[in-house]
Amino acid sequence: MPDRYSPEDPREWLNRAHSNLAIAKNRTDTSVYPEDLCFNAQQAAEKALKAVCISHHIEYPYVHDLAALITVLMKNGSSCRMPSKNPQNSRVLRSQPVIRISFHLLKRRNTSVQLQRRRRL
Repeated sequence: MPDRYSPEDPREWLNRAHSNLAIAKNRTDTSVYPEDLCFNAQQAAEKALKAVCISHHIEYPYVHDLAALITVLMKNGSSCRMPSKNPQNSRVLRSQPVIRISFHLLKRRNTSVQLQRRRRL
């Protein structure tokens, strides 16, 4: 179990993002609906983006909209990337794979849903 931090600490948001991502990667349990795995992938990406906002002291809306969060970061001059040589932000740097993997899982799920719809027609 990871260390716990206050809700205002970006490390806590990243811990939770990693937890959601671990759940989203669970493809071995056949009793889990694929859309629930996608939900956790989306949650992982959302929490990682909010961790970046918090680490940059950027106010963000309380939404579950990834595009809105990315827009907030871009409007505040952030590309969702942190300087890799800053040891204080080393934990925040780990949010990038969470975001990348989460978007990949969501994209894969959307493609799967589109293929299923085509098969029904």
